[in-house]
Amino acid sequence: MLAFRDQEQVPANDQFETGVASPRSKSTNGAFEEGATVHLPYLGKASLQFQAPLAHRSCSTSRNRSLRILLMVAVPFLTAILIVAACKAFHTKRQKLGMNHRRLSYNGEGINDNDLFIIEECLAMEEELGLPPPEPVFPSSSNELERISELASMFAESAAAHESMQAAEQYSAWGESAAAQPVSRSNQQEHLSDQLSEHQGDAGLYPMASLGAASGGGSSTSLYPALNPDSWVEDIEDILPVGDFQAESQDEDPVASYSNAMDTDAMLPMPYLPSTSNALHMELDHLIKDHPYVRLPVLEPTVVPKCLLPKGALGTIRMDISSHIQFLILRKLFAKRTLNQQDADEVVRALEQLASKTGRRARTSRRQGRPLFAASTLGTYFLVFDYLVSAIQIFGNSMQLPLWWNQFISFFDVDYYFPEPSKRARGNARFNTQLANSLIAALRIYKTGNRPPLSMVLELKRQLFFSKFAPQRFRSPEWEPWRTDHILFQQEHRASLPKGGTEGEDCEQ
Repeated sequence: MLAFRDQEQVPANDQFETGVASPRSKSTNGAFEEGATVHLPYLGKASLQFQAPLAHRSCSTSRNRSLRILLMVAVPFLTAILIVAACKAFHTKRQKLGMNHRRLSYNGEGINDNDLFIIEECLAMEEELGLPPPEPVFPSSSNELERISELASMFAESAAAHESMQAAEQYSAWGESAAAQPVSRSNQQEHLSDQLSEHQGDAGLYPMASLGAASGGGSSTSLYPALNPDSWVEDIEDILPVGDFQAESQDEDPVASYSNAMDTDAMLPMPYLPSTSNALHMELDHLIKDHPYVRLPVLEPTVVPKCLLPKGALGTIRMDISSHIQFLILRKLFAKRTLNQQDADEVVRALEQLASKTGRRARTSRRQGRPLFAASTLGTYFLVFDYLVSAIQIFGNSMQLPLWWNQFISFFDVDYYFPEPSKRARGNARFNTQLANSLIAALRIYKTGNRPPLSMVLELKRQLFFSKFAPQRFRSPEWEPWRTDHILFQQEHRASLPKGGTEGEDCEQ
């Protein structure tokens, strides 16, 4: 039985053995034999199932490796293509909008009208919104002594500004602030009050005098000290005792009331000074002419004025030139009693730059619909024209007006007025409406080549620089030198008028 089992097992095992031919096999004696056959036992179904996944895994691994390599190469390539496409699209868009070939230069060359219009509109918007401009940088001389003088003058101005602020606080504490209301032709008959120191309204930090009453009909008890000595002299009731004050006004159409801007007596009536002496009137006129807001220097005998050419007044605009710096230069030069050759040439250069920038701005800008914004723009035009017309009086024919004046004044639209606000309007709206109308009236006079009455110029500047309702631009610290000029002049000439005497003996009505 045992032998039988062995015989049965041998064939059974033989039929499941697999012969594998090996190219080189090791024999029993240690030598290799060629073509030897190695019998491997049959491992069964599980062995076949194990060998199949191994072959499949090898194929998928090589495929994944190829895919990974392809992605590593394709991703940077696609990224580079996307970046190049984005740059091309952005460049094409800039070309369509005309943005990529702009070349802004300091002298304005190569800038077309559209670019200049955008730049000037942005600058105008900054001015109207009261955004502070960059700090002015004055050109410094190479001479060390002149630099030291500049520093000394800066310190002196700072000290004067500090003193003026203290004086202004004292004035506010004493209650001597005036009403901030511009002129209106609806109030044409004026008299002085027996209490000129009592003012209606609040003009802010600094002492103010008003241009006129607010709009509206009916009788009014407002004070109109626009052009009288109360603008500078403290306690003037002790100097000029006057009678009772009465003001009559009548309702008029606001636009028709300004139809004749050249009628300055009706536009800004002089206050009635009863029974005052001629000496006092002459003294007051002298004070007004000597005020830094209206004072004009004279040329030294050896000065040959430089001609103001059209290419200067109407030429290209330099982007590095600030209008406010030119205002500061003119303020400094006009404060002198006499102008030498260098001063005169500097005045002409500053006027050319101001005229060029302001003229182009006026030519490309539209009429403002709101009085607040209009007062800001018109206030700038007013200051520019005051310096220009003052220079005409100083330099005469060297300004060569026939060559550029008519074209220049055509840029400025002043053929309109703002309607009077209602009685229920806020003080800010009333003030700026009538201030804008007063500035328009003054500009219409300037366009004729003449300067308005000095008292009118003085009062308009005071309204711009001192009123709390003035446009934000003129209330900014950059105009502090002009406020300091007025306050120092007020302190210096407070005792200049004659006190007592016979001037006021028969002043009562």
